[in-house]
Amino acid sequence: MDVGLYSRISEDLDGSGLGVAPQEEDCRKLADLRGWPVSRVYQDNDVSPFKAKVVRPEFERLLSDLDEGTIEGVVA
Repeated sequence: MDVGLYSRISEDLDGSGLGVAPQEEDCRKLADLRGWPVSRVYQDNDVSPFKAKVVRPEFERLLSDLDEGTIEGVVA
């Protein structure tokens, strides 16, 4: 079962990605533990989920890939 990894953080003031990097690392560890190959990584860095009409591009791509069968599961 190929999976995608999704990480998101609301605010990254300096654009360093330090908030999403540990999330990706933890997701990779879990996928490895379960024996799930990771085929895609989706990161929405500095994107709040609470603002009205916010579009999270990578989340939308993840949903599309799930729908199309590009990935079979998600680790977040």
